[in-house]
Amino acid sequence: MIYLTGYHGHKPQDLRTLALNLEAVVVDIRLSPVSKMAEWNKVSLMNTLAARYMVVQEFGNVNYKNGGEIRIKNPTEGANRLMRRGAKNYILLCGCRDAETCHRTVVGDFLRTVSIQAIREVTAEEWAAATPAPEPVVEVTQREWLREVQGEFPVVEQVTTEVNPRPARKKKVVQHD
Repeated sequence: MIYLTGYHGHKPQDLRTLALNLEAVVVDIRLSPVSKMAEWNKVSLMNTLAARYMVVQEFGNVNYKNGGEIRIKNPTEGANRLMRRGAKNYILLCGCRDAETCHRTVVGDFLRTVSIQAIREVTAEEWAAATPAPEPVVEVTQREWLREVQGEFPVVEQVTTEVNPRPARKKKVVQHD
């Protein structure tokens, strides 16, 4: 099976879990596997995904920077690289949220013409299964927070102040005639 997805709105750890769940190798199909978000750069993804990561720049869109019509660099060589890798399942990854305007759809259409494997987008349910549930927000009173942080309420030390035992002196006022 060949899955298609974009990483926009996801985390690398969730992609790792997705790859494990789908028993797939993640194929970075960006022409240049870099991002403004450091966790989505090639080196970071290599560290996160290890043997489940490969870059196939031949599936990259040569016009991604200039906004021109989608043109895949070398789709035939890209397909050959997948065949040489020999994995059972692949997740073709780019950064786009919308598959309709993304080059991964063009790559998927090309692969349908040369492959017997089924090709489809990763579903929202598959992403959800790879994404841990957020931790519930718990409201805590100040008293509960203090008890948790400091144990039972701390004993407040009594502060005593000494009272000066000598009475204050009165100042003499001298009058001059």
